[in-house]
Amino acid sequence: MIAIFVVLVLVAVVVVAAAAAVVVVVVVVEVVVVEVVVVVVVIVVVTTATVVVLASLAAVIVAVIVVVVVVVVVVVGSSSSSSSSSSSSSRNG
Repeated sequence: MIAIFVVLVLVAVVVVAAAAAVVVVVVVVEVVVVEVVVVVVVIVVVTTATVVVLASLAAVIVAVIVVVVVVVVVVVGSSSSSSSSSSSSSRNG
């Protein structure tokens, strides 16, 4: 599970770095190319990168919540089953 989180975070970092690189290249090329097209490309790239990063972070958050819920259920389930078994054995004894 931790490996999945690490991969998702790395993907998010790579996407942000790629978007930043594209923005830098576009700003450099902007001197030569028509500005309107460049601005549209920058907006699309940054928006796409932001959506991908937010989706990755949302996936990580959801995965963490699922893991926490599973751990809580397992811990609560094991503690309640052990307490119920001990109480039943004391009644039998």
